[in-house]
Amino acid sequence: MLLLFVACPAPAWAADAELVPRMQRLTTHYHEDPARLDAGRAELEAAVKSQPSVAVLVMLAQISYVWGDIRGSTSDAKIQAYERGRQVADLALQQEPGNVDARFWRAANLGRWRERNRLRAATQVGTLRDEMQAIIRDHPDYSGAYGFLGYFYYRAPWPWGNRDEAMKMFRQGLARAPRDTGMRVGLARTLIDKDLADD
Repeated sequence: MLLLFVACPAPAWAADAELVPRMQRLTTHYHEDPARLDAGRAELEAAVKSQPSVAVLVMLAQISYVWGDIRGSTSDAKIQAYERGRQVADLALQQEPGNVDARFWRAANLGRWRERNRLRAATQVGTLRDEMQAIIRDHPDYSGAYGFLGYFYYRAPWPWGNRDEAMKMFRQGLARAPRDTGMRVGLARTLIDKDLADD
């Protein structure tokens, strides 16, 4: 069966049309069976080796990020997953420099990688913030960038952290993606923390 597949591969567009939506669903339904992330990641790695299209590279960047957060059992495993996510997003950008999804997942994986390596210098932190702000300037309706910035301002230490900016970003993101659970949670946490700080 494997030999037949190798001898007669499906066209890249056909593989992407089936694989990418299935993996996209996995990123939002992994809680049903987190171990499926392992198989999904392996399947995407195999697809990248045979047909490294931009869509599959970007999907692997996203799955690498989610896998690092959810399935990485050690700090080294998480770091390696985030680094792989950054690498494949870079490969996607080499093929399509303006791809907004590749830009976003490159920055998201790089941010997680830096957190794990405890790299929080002002220039490093500012670079990620600036990239997300640039994405918003170029693509005002790209909700993921608002969520990223919301969490950035919520979690970042002084002088970068800012609860008011976090709320603003979460609200702007939710205006574009009202059902985004992550941003709803982020806004709720920010509001609770701000109320406690104001008391």
